[in-house]
This record gives sequence, C-alpha cells and structure tokens, in this order.
Amino acid sequence: MVTKLLNKSAKKFHLVSKLDFEQAAWRSGELVCGVDEVGRGCLAGPVVAAAVIIPMGALIDGVRDSKKMGKEELVLVAQKLRQVSWWGVGICDNYLIDSCNIRVATILAMRQAVANLLAVCHKSPTKILVDAMPLQQYFSPEIEVISAPKGEDWSYSIAAASIIAKVQRDQLLGFYQEIFQKSGLGQHKGYGTESHYQYLSSIGQTIVHRKTFLQKFYQAQGDRQCQIFI
Repeated sequence: MVTKLLNKSAKKFHLVSKLDFEQAAWRSGELVCGVDEVGRGCLAGPVVAAAVIIPMGALIDGVRDSKKMGKEELVLVAQKLRQVSWWGVGICDNYLIDSCNIRVATILAMRQAVANLLAVCHKSPTKILVDAMPLQQYFSPEIEVISAPKGEDWSYSIAAASIIAKVQRDQLLGFYQEIFQKSGLGQHKGYGTESHYQYLSSIGQTIVHRKTFLQKFYQAQGDRQCQIFI
C-alpha cells in the first residue's frame, strides 16, 4: 500500500520538485526536513528562512521554485502547505545582518526555522536538506545534513520551504510599505531595482535598509549615507 501511494505521488509530481529523499525516508518510516531562505541579496528587510517536513501522502500540487511562481499562486500553495505539513520560520533583521554579515545571519535564520519546526513536530528528521548552506556542524551527528545548490529543483521539501519563506517575507515587506509609503518595498521587496535606487537617491534609506549593502551605492552618490528617512 505504501509503495503504491509513493509511486502514484511520484507520477503526479515528477514535473515539479523531486521526491527522491522524501520517498526513501517514507519507506523507512522516517522524515526529512527541507530548509531554504529568501532575501539574501536584498538591500532592505530581513533574511527569512523556513523549514518544512512533509508527511507521507501530504503532497500539494504545484510546489516548485518560489521564484518561478506568481503572487496569487504562492499565497495559495503556502496556505495549503501550512495546513498539511510541519513547518517553522526563522527571521534575522537588517540590524543583525549589518552587525554580523549576511552569511552568518542566513545560518542563524535557518537554525531558528529548524528549531521552531522541531518544537511542533512529534519526531525528529533523519535528514535535513538545505539549499547550498553548510549546516551539519549545528546539528546532532544523528541527523545528516545534505547541502547543494538549486535545492528547489532536487527536493520537494526545499521547494516547499522556499514558498513558505517567500510568502512570509513578502508579507513583512508589505507591512513596511504601509509605514514607508513611497519606498516601493511592497513591490520590489527590497531588491536593487531601478525604482528602488531612485528612491534611495531622492529620499534616502529607511530604518529597515541594510547599511552594509548600501556602502558602494552611497560612495558613488557622494557619501549620502547619513540621509535616513524614518
């Protein structure tokens, strides 16, 4: 029965993200955890990570790289994933990013996400699948950490994590947009778009901008780093 369920699921979802690790775990009665982050390369806002464990048979159609999904689809799929999976989120704000650097902040956000996930899941995973970041040293040797680039393409669980993380971060940037109404943060999400740079040139940075990410920009502008809009 289990084998039939796995084969049926694989046939349906093979066009999105792969299920190799998930299927192997389910056959052994085990669980795997997918981890991914959103917002590493942004000029403003936090880096947000999510950790997701998909129970056997709880697959959602359409799960794939969040960067290839539209806004409405992202919100819908994220809502479904939250209903059927165990998940946790970790957030490191721009102040922490500036104080320790983006790599360290990303690892901290991922560790927070896994910790929050394990607080609600009845069973620890035997594997943690991560998009590129090396996390093995932060977990027990009993939990194997597998890390490789383009995680959303080789793991359904990582793709699911990327979706939850992106929706969570997009919601935060939408909130910032309400505070800084001319910033465009709700549209460009803090990335270095032309409109974003125009805002920085004419008005200045907000309290949610990453100062360390703007140093080269302000040097080119004639050192206007002190101009802060709050």
